[in-house]
Amino acid sequence: MHKRRQYLINPKFQWTIVGFFITVALIACTSFYVMIHFYLRDLARVAAKTSLPNDSEFFVLVFSQASVLNSYYVITAMAVFIFIGVGGILLSHKVAGPIYRLQTHMKSNHKDNCPSVKFRKGDFFIELQDCFNDFVDGKTGNNSSEDSSSEDNKNTET
Repeated sequence: MHKRRQYLINPKFQWTIVGFFITVALIACTSFYVMIHFYLRDLARVAAKTSLPNDSEFFVLVFSQASVLNSYYVITAMAVFIFIGVGGILLSHKVAGPIYRLQTHMKSNHKDNCPSVKFRKGDFFIELQDCFNDFVDGKTGNNSSEDSSSEDNKNTET
């Protein structure tokens, strides 16, 4: 049986990321809405300065296009927010997952007998996995400090 994937691994971190991107999208969508609104208002104002009557086909067209644009705006903004919300959770899952995996791996294993850790395919920070595994295997670390301390011991003995 396939294990169900939990997408909210670190809710505080992940909702912060999603909230940031939704805020940016909200600012962008609001800016576009305001610009379109001002553009159509200015277009109607310029047309009003001409000798066109208020019930002319031009004004009917401008107001009907404003209504259509508002509908398109609402649909597009909803799609953007859904896309950013879902995409933000999935993307932040790829960041929070490896860190959570490493954290639980370190807590559940003894430091002297710790097996290698394995992240999921497609996760970010694979280099963290490799670095930790090298550390566990004794392949990393600056041995020059050990060498210099042993040289200091030799110098003090003589």
